[in-house]
Amino acid sequence: MPYRRDFAAVAAAAVRGATAAGHEVDVTGLASDGFSPAMTREDPVARRQGAAVDPLVDDHQRRLPAAGHLVFAFPVWREAMPAVKGFLDRVLTEGVVFAERPGAGGTRSTT
Repeated sequence: MPYRRDFAAVAAAAVRGATAAGHEVDVTGLASDGFSPAMTREDPVARRQGAAVDPLVDDHQRRLPAAGHLVFAFPVWREAMPAVKGFLDRVLTEGVVFAERPGAGGTRSTT
């Protein structure tokens, strides 16, 4: 499938460029790692308790603090991000990459 080679080539070029610029690179492949993009029923509960149900989610969350940048290379299917959306939802969570400001309210329902 040509699209697989295309986004793999983009990822490889990003790694080469970052390495050539003197950056340390930590690469993961969601498909090859067996990462499940599906949010489980247990995920939101564990997230509120500061934990992760899936060891791969936990591994990615532990690696994030060392990252100065995140680069995503993925095919676009039907105008959407495939497994990357699940990565964002399951890994880049409150308490890991952001904190809610006290009193901010946000979009959470008060009813």
